[in-house]
Amino acid sequence: MLFALNGCSDNAAPPEEGLPGLGAVSAITKDEEIRLPLDYFSPDARENDDIVLAEEYLGRKCMGGFGLTYPAKPLRQAAYSSIVHPGLFGLIDPALVKYGYGPVLAPDGWDEPTAPVQTRPASAVEEDVWTGRVKEYEGKAVPQGGCLTEGRKQLGGTADLFWPKNELEAEAVKLAEKDPRTAEVTQAWSACMRDAGYSYASPAEAASDAQWLVPGPPSPSEVSAAAADVGCKTQVNYAGMRMAVLTAYEMRLVRLHKARLTTHKLELSLRLAKAQELLGRADVDDF
Repeated sequence: MLFALNGCSDNAAPPEEGLPGLGAVSAITKDEEIRLPLDYFSPDARENDDIVLAEEYLGRKCMGGFGLTYPAKPLRQAAYSSIVHPGLFGLIDPALVKYGYGPVLAPDGWDEPTAPVQTRPASAVEEDVWTGRVKEYEGKAVPQGGCLTEGRKQLGGTADLFWPKNELEAEAVKLAEKDPRTAEVTQAWSACMRDAGYSYASPAEAASDAQWLVPGPPSPSEVSAAAADVGCKTQVNYAGMRMAVLTAYEMRLVRLHKARLTTHKLELSLRLAKAQELLGRADVDDF
Protein backbone atom coordinates (compact mmCIF):
# COMPACT_ATOMS: atom_id res chain seq x y z
CA MET A 1 0.00 0.00 0.00
CA LEU A 2 1.55 3.30 -1.09
CA PHE A 3 0.92 6.73 0.36
CA ALA A 4 1.51 10.21 -1.03
CA LEU A 5 2.25 12.35 2.01
CA ASN A 6 4.24 15.16 0.44
CA GLY A 7 3.59 18.82 0.92
CA CYS A 8 2.17 18.58 4.41
CA SER A 9 2.37 21.34 6.99
CA ASP A 10 3.11 21.08 10.70
CA ASN A 11 -0.55 21.64 11.51
CA ALA A 12 -2.88 18.67 11.80
CA ALA A 13 -5.76 18.50 9.37
CA PRO A 14 -9.19 19.35 10.78
CA PRO A 15 -11.12 16.33 12.11
CA GLU A 16 -13.48 14.75 9.61
CA GLU A 17 -17.14 14.36 10.50
CA GLY A 18 -19.54 11.50 9.87
CA LEU A 19 -18.91 7.91 8.88
CA PRO A 20 -15.93 7.40 6.57
CA GLY A 21 -16.65 5.90 3.19
CA LEU A 22 -15.54 2.35 2.51
CA GLY A 23 -13.36 1.19 -0.32
CA ALA A 24 -13.61 -2.26 -1.84
CA VAL A 25 -14.61 -4.95 0.65
CA SER A 26 -12.35 -7.94 0.05
CA ALA A 27 -13.19 -11.52 0.98
CA ILE A 28 -10.86 -12.32 3.91
CA THR A 29 -10.49 -15.87 5.23
CA LYS A 30 -6.87 -15.93 6.46
CA ASP A 31 -4.88 -13.76 8.83
CA GLU A 32 -2.20 -13.44 6.14
CA GLU A 33 -4.65 -11.41 4.06
CA ILE A 34 -5.16 -8.69 6.66
CA ARG A 35 -3.29 -5.52 5.74
CA LEU A 36 -3.97 -2.06 7.13
CA PRO A 37 -2.79 1.46 6.22
CA LEU A 38 -0.83 2.07 9.42
CA ASP A 39 1.32 -1.00 8.72
CA TYR A 40 3.23 1.22 6.28
CA PHE A 41 4.47 3.44 9.10
CA SER A 42 6.04 0.82 11.39
CA PRO A 43 8.78 -1.74 10.75
CA ASP A 44 7.88 -5.35 10.17
CA ALA A 45 9.49 -8.02 12.34
CA ARG A 46 12.57 -8.43 10.13
CA GLU A 47 13.12 -4.68 9.86
CA ASN A 48 12.72 -4.28 13.60
CA ASP A 49 15.38 -6.95 14.18
CA ASP A 50 17.72 -5.11 11.79
CA ILE A 51 17.30 -1.87 13.70
CA VAL A 52 17.63 -3.43 17.17
CA LEU A 53 20.73 -5.44 16.23
CA ALA A 54 22.41 -2.36 14.73
CA GLU A 55 21.55 -0.20 17.75
CA GLU A 56 22.97 -2.83 20.09
CA TYR A 57 26.14 -3.11 18.02
CA LEU A 58 26.69 0.64 18.27
CA GLY A 59 25.79 0.57 21.96
CA ARG A 60 28.38 -2.14 22.58
CA LYS A 61 31.02 -0.07 20.80
CA CYS A 62 30.14 2.74 23.21
CA MET A 63 30.57 0.33 26.13
CA GLY A 64 33.95 -0.66 24.75
CA GLY A 65 35.05 2.94 25.09
CA PHE A 66 34.65 2.51 28.85
CA GLY A 67 36.45 -0.83 28.86
CA LEU A 68 33.11 -2.56 29.49
CA THR A 69 30.83 -4.94 27.65
CA TYR A 70 27.17 -5.90 27.93
CA PRO A 71 26.45 -9.62 28.30
CA ALA A 72 22.93 -9.82 26.84
CA LYS A 73 22.91 -9.95 23.04
CA PRO A 74 19.67 -9.86 21.00
CA LEU A 75 18.96 -12.59 18.47
CA ARG A 76 16.96 -12.62 15.29
CA GLN A 77 13.70 -14.51 15.27
CA ALA A 78 14.07 -18.03 13.98
CA ALA A 79 11.56 -17.31 11.22
CA TYR A 80 9.49 -14.41 9.96
CA SER A 81 5.79 -14.67 9.30
CA SER A 82 3.65 -13.14 6.58
CA ILE A 83 0.99 -12.59 9.25
CA VAL A 84 0.97 -8.99 10.48
CA HIS A 85 -2.24 -9.06 12.54
CA PRO A 86 -2.71 -12.54 14.02
CA GLY A 87 -6.18 -13.05 15.42
CA LEU A 88 -7.30 -9.45 14.84
CA PHE A 89 -10.82 -10.56 13.88
CA GLY A 90 -10.78 -13.81 15.82
CA LEU A 91 -10.62 -17.24 14.26
CA ILE A 92 -11.19 -16.88 10.50
CA ASP A 93 -9.04 -19.56 8.82
CA PRO A 94 -10.79 -22.89 8.12
CA ALA A 95 -7.42 -24.64 8.33
CA LEU A 96 -7.11 -23.65 12.00
CA VAL A 97 -10.53 -24.88 13.14
CA LYS A 98 -8.96 -28.10 14.43
CA TYR A 99 -7.25 -26.10 17.17
CA GLY A 100 -10.56 -24.76 18.44
CA TYR A 101 -10.13 -21.53 20.37
CA GLY A 102 -6.88 -22.50 22.04
CA PRO A 103 -3.36 -21.43 21.13
CA VAL A 104 -2.28 -22.23 17.60
CA LEU A 105 0.99 -24.05 17.09
CA ALA A 106 2.80 -21.46 14.99
CA PRO A 107 1.06 -21.58 11.61
CA ASP A 108 3.28 -20.04 8.95
CA GLY A 109 5.88 -19.41 11.66
CA TRP A 110 3.97 -16.84 13.69
CA ASP A 111 6.66 -14.62 15.11
CA GLU A 112 7.87 -15.82 18.48
CA PRO A 113 10.19 -13.24 20.06
CA THR A 114 13.61 -14.67 20.75
CA ALA A 115 15.02 -13.95 24.19
CA PRO A 116 18.46 -12.34 24.23
CA VAL A 117 21.44 -14.60 24.81
CA GLN A 118 23.00 -13.69 28.13
CA THR A 119 26.43 -15.14 28.85
CA ARG A 120 26.23 -13.97 32.47
CA PRO A 121 24.25 -11.45 34.53
CA ALA A 122 25.23 -7.85 33.86
CA SER A 123 27.12 -6.21 36.67
CA ALA A 124 25.75 -3.11 38.39
CA VAL A 125 28.44 -1.00 36.71
CA GLU A 126 27.58 -2.38 33.26
CA GLU A 127 23.89 -1.64 33.81
CA ASP A 128 24.76 1.87 35.03
CA VAL A 129 26.69 2.73 31.86
CA TRP A 130 24.35 0.84 29.50
CA THR A 131 21.23 2.59 30.79
CA GLY A 132 22.76 5.92 31.83
CA ARG A 133 22.09 5.62 35.54
CA VAL A 134 25.42 7.36 36.14
CA LYS A 135 26.74 10.53 34.54
CA GLU A 136 30.35 9.40 34.39
CA TYR A 137 32.47 6.29 34.81
CA GLU A 138 36.12 6.43 35.83
CA GLY A 139 36.28 10.11 34.97
CA LYS A 140 34.69 9.73 31.53
CA ALA A 141 31.26 11.23 30.80
CA VAL A 142 28.53 8.69 30.11
CA PRO A 143 26.22 9.71 27.25
CA GLN A 144 22.78 10.88 28.34
CA GLY A 145 20.57 7.83 28.47
CA GLY A 146 23.56 5.51 28.49
CA CYS A 147 25.26 3.56 25.74
CA LEU A 148 22.02 1.97 24.54
CA THR A 149 20.50 5.40 23.86
CA GLU A 150 23.79 6.50 22.32
CA GLY A 151 23.60 3.57 19.90
CA ARG A 152 20.08 4.59 18.93
CA LYS A 153 21.15 8.18 18.40
CA GLN A 154 24.06 7.12 16.19
CA LEU A 155 21.69 5.07 14.08
CA GLY A 156 19.45 8.05 13.54
CA GLY A 157 16.94 8.58 16.32
CA THR A 158 15.31 7.54 19.56
CA ALA A 159 11.63 7.89 18.61
CA ASP A 160 9.35 4.92 19.28
CA LEU A 161 9.37 2.85 16.11
CA PHE A 162 5.85 1.60 16.73
CA TRP A 163 3.93 4.64 17.94
CA PRO A 164 1.66 4.72 14.85
CA LYS A 165 0.59 1.13 15.52
CA ASN A 166 0.47 1.44 19.31
CA GLU A 167 -1.28 4.80 19.43
CA LEU A 168 -3.21 5.43 16.21
CA GLU A 169 -4.14 1.81 15.53
CA ALA A 170 -5.71 1.54 18.98
CA GLU A 171 -7.70 4.70 18.32
CA ALA A 172 -8.86 3.38 14.94
CA VAL A 173 -9.98 0.10 16.51
CA LYS A 174 -12.08 1.97 19.08
CA LEU A 175 -13.72 4.07 16.37
CA ALA A 176 -14.37 1.05 14.15
CA GLU A 177 -15.97 -0.85 17.03
CA LYS A 178 -18.60 1.90 17.33
CA ASP A 179 -19.32 2.03 13.58
CA PRO A 180 -22.82 0.77 12.67
CA ARG A 181 -21.38 -1.30 9.83
CA THR A 182 -19.37 -3.27 12.39
CA ALA A 183 -22.56 -3.84 14.36
CA GLU A 184 -24.41 -4.93 11.22
CA VAL A 185 -21.89 -7.57 10.18
CA THR A 186 -21.65 -8.82 13.77
CA GLN A 187 -25.44 -9.17 13.92
CA ALA A 188 -25.38 -11.05 10.59
CA TRP A 189 -22.74 -13.40 12.01
CA SER A 190 -24.82 -13.92 15.18
CA ALA A 191 -27.94 -14.76 13.12
CA CYS A 192 -25.93 -17.29 11.11
CA MET A 193 -24.69 -18.88 14.33
CA ARG A 194 -28.26 -19.13 15.66
CA ASP A 195 -29.20 -21.03 12.52
CA ALA A 196 -26.31 -23.39 13.31
CA GLY A 197 -27.57 -23.92 16.87
CA TYR A 198 -25.37 -21.46 18.79
CA SER A 199 -26.40 -18.37 20.74
CA TYR A 200 -23.57 -15.86 20.77
CA ALA A 201 -23.85 -12.10 20.33
CA SER A 202 -20.30 -11.73 18.99
CA PRO A 203 -17.26 -13.76 17.95
CA ALA A 204 -15.48 -12.65 21.11
CA GLU A 205 -18.28 -14.17 23.17
CA ALA A 206 -17.98 -17.44 21.29
CA ALA A 207 -14.21 -17.60 21.71
CA SER A 208 -14.37 -16.86 25.44
CA ASP A 209 -17.09 -19.39 26.28
CA ALA A 210 -16.17 -20.94 29.65
CA GLN A 211 -16.58 -24.41 28.13
CA TRP A 212 -13.41 -23.89 26.10
CA LEU A 213 -11.29 -22.39 28.90
CA VAL A 214 -9.94 -25.69 30.15
CA PRO A 215 -6.45 -27.18 29.79
CA GLY A 216 -5.74 -29.77 27.14
CA PRO A 217 -6.68 -30.26 23.50
CA PRO A 218 -10.01 -28.88 22.22
CA SER A 219 -13.08 -31.04 22.72
CA PRO A 220 -15.21 -32.18 19.76
CA SER A 221 -17.87 -29.66 20.81
CA GLU A 222 -15.32 -26.84 20.80
CA VAL A 223 -14.08 -27.80 17.33
CA SER A 224 -17.69 -27.94 16.11
CA ALA A 225 -18.40 -24.48 17.50
CA ALA A 226 -15.20 -23.14 15.94
CA ALA A 227 -16.17 -24.64 12.59
CA ALA A 228 -19.59 -22.97 12.75
CA ASP A 229 -17.95 -19.69 13.80
CA VAL A 230 -15.54 -19.71 10.85
CA GLY A 231 -18.24 -20.85 8.45
CA CYS A 232 -20.49 -17.97 9.48
CA LYS A 233 -17.66 -15.47 9.25
CA THR A 234 -17.00 -16.65 5.71
CA GLN A 235 -20.70 -16.53 4.82
CA VAL A 236 -21.18 -12.91 5.92
CA ASN A 237 -17.58 -11.88 5.07
CA TYR A 238 -17.09 -10.78 8.66
CA ALA A 239 -13.33 -10.22 8.43
CA GLY A 240 -13.62 -8.48 5.06
CA MET A 241 -16.13 -5.94 6.35
CA ARG A 242 -14.25 -5.46 9.62
CA MET A 243 -11.04 -4.78 7.69
CA ALA A 244 -12.79 -2.34 5.34
CA VAL A 245 -14.25 -0.37 8.25
CA LEU A 246 -10.95 -0.34 10.16
CA THR A 247 -9.09 0.69 7.01
CA ALA A 248 -11.43 3.66 6.58
CA TYR A 249 -10.72 4.91 10.10
CA GLU A 250 -6.98 4.34 9.79
CA MET A 251 -6.95 6.36 6.56
CA ARG A 252 -8.84 9.14 8.32
CA LEU A 253 -6.16 9.16 11.04
CA VAL A 254 -3.40 9.12 8.43
CA ARG A 255 -4.87 12.29 6.92
CA LEU A 256 -5.31 13.86 10.35
CA HIS A 257 -1.71 13.17 11.42
CA LYS A 258 -0.09 13.48 8.02
CA ALA A 259 2.80 15.72 9.04
CA ARG A 260 3.82 13.64 12.05
CA LEU A 261 3.52 10.39 10.13
CA THR A 262 5.59 11.75 7.25
CA THR A 263 8.40 12.74 9.63
CA HIS A 264 8.21 9.39 11.39
CA LYS A 265 8.34 7.40 8.15
CA LEU A 266 11.38 9.37 6.95
CA GLU A 267 13.24 8.76 10.22
CA LEU A 268 12.29 5.08 10.15
CA SER A 269 13.52 4.69 6.57
CA LEU A 270 16.84 6.37 7.37
CA ARG A 271 17.38 4.27 10.50
CA LEU A 272 16.57 1.10 8.61
CA ALA A 273 18.90 1.96 5.72
CA LYS A 274 21.75 2.70 8.14
CA ALA A 275 21.06 -0.49 10.07
CA GLN A 276 21.07 -2.68 6.98
CA GLU A 277 24.27 -1.03 5.70
CA LEU A 278 25.94 -1.55 9.09
CA LEU A 279 24.83 -5.18 9.41
CA GLY A 280 26.15 -5.88 5.93
CA ARG A 281 29.72 -5.26 7.07
CA ALA A 282 31.85 -8.32 7.73
CA ASP A 283 33.09 -7.07 11.10
CA VAL A 284 29.54 -6.88 12.44
CA ASP A 285 28.77 -10.55 11.88
CA ASP A 286 29.58 -11.48 15.46
CA PHE A 287 29.53 -8.88 18.21
